[in-house]
Amino acid sequence: MIMFSWLKKIFQKNNNNNEETNVVMSIAKAKILYKELIIKTHPDKHPLREEQAKELTELINNNRYNYEALLKIKKQIEEDLYNI
Repeated sequence: MIMFSWLKKIFQKNNNNNEETNVVMSIAKAKILYKELIIKTHPDKHPLREEQAKELTELINNNRYNYEALLKIKKQIEEDLYNI
């Protein structure tokens, strides 16, 4: 029992600083944000601003796995399409 707790502590320390884990988490977050943004910017939802919606949708698709870029695009969507 003591041995397992010792191994668990080592694994947690290595796991927290592991760069691969950060990349996987970033991709997982990007996937969720990607789906949210694609729904928000679909050209059918914005018939008056269809060209802007198409450009934003293309930009989202090009940065599908880049979480930081998707966050910037989200701000741009709020400014361009929703005038917030």
